[in-house]
Amino acid sequence: MTARYVPLSQSEIAIDSTSIPTPRQSPSVSPPPFKDGGGMWMGGRYVIFRSNRYARLGVLAVIIIIIVLTIRHMYYAEWTYQGGTGSLFEIPHHIFGRPSDFSLPHKKSDWFDQNCYPPEFKLGQSIGHVYEKLEYMKKSKDSECTNIWTLFNEIFTMEGIDADLVIPEGFQAEVKGWLGNDPELFKQIHHQKIYKIVIKGSHEETVFNPLRSKRPTSKSSINPVDYIANLSASTQSTCDFCQYKDHTAEDVFGRIDNKYSASASNTFKLAKFHGLFFPKTHHPVNISFQALLDLFVNTSQQWYPSILWDVLPHAGASQVHPHVHGLLGVHQYSGAFEKLHAISQEYYAKHHRSYWTDLIKVHDALGLVVRFGDAVAMVPLFSRKDHEYMILAPQVDDTFATLIYTILEGYKNNLGVYCFSAGGAYPFLGDQTRNLDAYLQPGLPAIFRSGSRGLCTSVSSDVSSLELYTVNNINSDISVTLNALKKSIETFLSTDQNIRV
Repeated sequence: MTARYVPLSQSEIAIDSTSIPTPRQSPSVSPPPFKDGGGMWMGGRYVIFRSNRYARLGVLAVIIIIIVLTIRHMYYAEWTYQGGTGSLFEIPHHIFGRPSDFSLPHKKSDWFDQNCYPPEFKLGQSIGHVYEKLEYMKKSKDSECTNIWTLFNEIFTMEGIDADLVIPEGFQAEVKGWLGNDPELFKQIHHQKIYKIVIKGSHEETVFNPLRSKRPTSKSSINPVDYIANLSASTQSTCDFCQYKDHTAEDVFGRIDNKYSASASNTFKLAKFHGLFFPKTHHPVNISFQALLDLFVNTSQQWYPSILWDVLPHAGASQVHPHVHGLLGVHQYSGAFEKLHAISQEYYAKHHRSYWTDLIKVHDALGLVVRFGDAVAMVPLFSRKDHEYMILAPQVDDTFATLIYTILEGYKNNLGVYCFSAGGAYPFLGDQTRNLDAYLQPGLPAIFRSGSRGLCTSVSSDVSSLELYTVNNINSDISVTLNALKKSIETFLSTDQNIRV
């Protein structure tokens, strides 16, 4: 008898062993079983083995997963923007992480202090110490240490330059006077060390030479605290912001009016939406914690993702009453923040890592970061002004505003800085939970940068052709800047300000 094909119903495709004919049931003249890839002919019936069926389903599942991931990768690739037009590179959005996301490193500076440098190395946070730390990390046998050097080298270049000079005998007494007759400083003036840091991607250059702070400049005999108090008192009665409802312009969509702060439209605009945000108290530097929290968390972030702030006339403020400018860009951030935005996107596309996470890692390992909740404040190696700070936070919230407050208090109480300029950028506006583009390209994290503008009573300008057209020149000691912030945060935490960090 020859085997004949029996059509199978859907219910018969998977059969168990009880339905397979036994040798006693099969005719003795039946041909031997015939196998193919997925089953075999047995007793005139085609039997599909379960193991082969599961294997086929497994292969099919793997193929489907590969197809889904490929489509997802293609769908989540978006063009970034430079100057409002599509750039020449594409950002691949991986399953985890976006260009604006960042995380705090697990290892803190103490670990690197203990494992990356020889025992005889004197720890510190001056620019000279930073240079030496990087040299030790570069040569370290510990991969964690060399990794910091690698990250630094992917973001910056740094060069230590020896600059020697000869001082004639007739000029020595004058130079010694500038240096407070300090023999160690007079020795250093003959063999100066200059440190140059360049940001890769923008080629922006920052030069450090702390000895330049000793050079002769015009001094003022006026006490800055008295100067500010008199200026505040003499301008309050005619202040437009103190009478903002009648003496400031209003945006077409209205103004924000909160308990401690309010908004206005800039009468002389730099953008279609150019707002002003201000506390309701007049004094330019004595701003309460509650007022500053209200200003940055409740008022300024409602509409404007780029902010600018100058304090006192010497820093460029048009009015004594503190006021923050807000700019709402359509296609990009304003100025330098768009440059940072582009650099971070290019870095993510090239290295598949967050620029901001790596930036924090480098500064934290070198001891230049203060952590505060899920945010950080750092003394950036790419500073533009003396005593500069940079805050990075996932969003604008109480923690972000508290760091701003402690910086301002540190300026006033620990550094004697009353004139300063600041700028900030916030993540893109809009509901990111409903807008895929906004979720995948949220722009920047919350950023705030501030720097000293020098003595507010001085007739000398703190800006020259050097800063305007060539390089950023930093004369302050970054370790002094860092310690001033640490002290300010300690003071804040010792008081009851009802802040959760």
